[in-house]
Amino acid sequence: MVGKTRWFVNIPLSLVVGDVREASEGVKGLSIWNWPPFVVMAGLAGVAAYLFPGGPQSQFLWAYFAFALAAGLAILRILGIPVAGASPTGAVSGWRRLRPLISLLSVAFALAAVVRIDYLADHGEVEVTGRVEVSPRDGRDGKEFTVTLKDLPPRERLRISLTISDARPATQSCAPDSTLDIVLADDASTLDKKVPSGRPVGFQLNDRKQVVILATLTAPEGCLMSISTGEATVRG
Repeated sequence: MVGKTRWFVNIPLSLVVGDVREASEGVKGLSIWNWPPFVVMAGLAGVAAYLFPGGPQSQFLWAYFAFALAAGLAILRILGIPVAGASPTGAVSGWRRLRPLISLLSVAFALAAVVRIDYLADHGEVEVTGRVEVSPRDGRDGKEFTVTLKDLPPRERLRISLTISDARPATQSCAPDSTLDIVLADDASTLDKKVPSGRPVGFQLNDRKQVVILATLTAPEGCLMSISTGEATVRG
């Protein structure tokens, strides 16, 4: 009766992972106890999804790779693939010796990925372009623009780029010859002169939630220029 019950439970489990061969043979190699590592790994993936902070995908590559390894090992444990190149009896014995190690590695990789994502939630790079306000939008040579960033996440560094474009593109072409002198409103030592359109500049934030930047335009005489945000990110 116990054997029939195990067979009844393991058949659908085997079909879930697509192992039709083991299902047809009574699922001799598949046990319900092979599933806890997969369940733990899936639970940790849910935790990572909850903690996921957003931002450039490149910073999450290590975590993605760790989760891929964790999932692969957990599925390997479910499938019960024996050691290649061994005799049938030795393969089963070798596989049984490997199962605890495979389970441990699967959970360890998933946990490491969660720790990495949790770290990035506090210190990773976050795009804040949508939180930037530029006032006014247009101006001529010598005009000072105020760039305000609000509701910033707690980070150490800010990187921002401002775009200089022609306010009247049909009648002028002054953008290539225009630059900005950019400085934090409360720290004159941060002045960065003659910054061309699109070149990023960096500032120390020290976890401030609001930052005001002053940008003074240098443009050819008579040109009306528009200033907008190219990209803004915080990190650290």
